[in-house]
Amino acid sequence: VTSFEEKIYIILLDGDTHTLFYRRDVLEHFRLEPPRTWNEYNDIAKRVHGHEFYDKTTNTTTKLSGSCISRIQGDHAMYFYHLVLSTITQTQGTDSGSLFDTKDMEPLTGEA
Repeated sequence: VTSFEEKIYIILLDGDTHTLFYRRDVLEHFRLEPPRTWNEYNDIAKRVHGHEFYDKTTNTTTKLSGSCISRIQGDHAMYFYHLVLSTITQTQGTDSGSLFDTKDMEPLTGEA
């Protein structure tokens, strides 16, 4: 990433795509639309978490987890956390850093 004449330019060096998968049958059961923002994602996760869901394809009832993002150290999905966090912490463009302020390394996130 660089800037030239007050414009930001980026050359992608990695071809990964980040994709959101969701269970249409679960969303339909709870009368929910697929999320378009992280706030909607969180709202849906809270809404379905802990509820039982009957899966017609397997004839089983399952207790739902609201979100299934991998937390295994070294797993490729760990990059997903950085993607999510950067969307809520990099509010002033690339000058604001991602997780820490670039001027003093103070955390840009609230208390955990």
